[in-house]
Amino acid sequence: MLLEPHLNFSVAHTAFSNAEMRLNTQTPFMTPTKDQMKKLVEVAYDKWTLSDLDFVHSLADRGVEQNPKVYPYRDDGKLIWNTLAKFVTDYVCTFYRNNNDVKKDWELQNWISELQARDGGNVRGLIWNDKKTLNNRTDLIRLLTRVIFLAGKYIFLLSALMKFRLIFPFR
Repeated sequence: MLLEPHLNFSVAHTAFSNAEMRLNTQTPFMTPTKDQMKKLVEVAYDKWTLSDLDFVHSLADRGVEQNPKVYPYRDDGKLIWNTLAKFVTDYVCTFYRNNNDVKKDWELQNWISELQARDGGNVRGLIWNDKKTLNNRTDLIRLLTRVIFLAGKYIFLLSALMKFRLIFPFR
């Protein structure tokens, strides 16, 4: 049940791909040119924002907040998200006693500005207000939780893969 969405039409697609290879023909949707691929990436990037990668919101957007009843990615992810959010909240509240401390932290504000600048990180969806500045601890906690959660997923995956790549038998 968990893999069903990923496996839909895979048998038909594989059969079609094999038939195409045997005939030695290529269809346009299977092999985009370099320019088509560049355009595809540009269009996708123009629509992308960091908030699209928010774990909790992505569950709602995909309609899997409650159903299916057993969904390990959602259930385990929420445990990790909530634990991480608590840690980040405690950490941020240790260094920023109130919202005014966040507003006054010029290094933090410069970092946010650089990440959002077109000639900098060009990250959209980083801040949720019109001024594009961090105004309170809640927004900082939300941002840091999101970034750490995303980075953690990729680091975990890459470190697991590297472990298998770097082990060489000596016999």
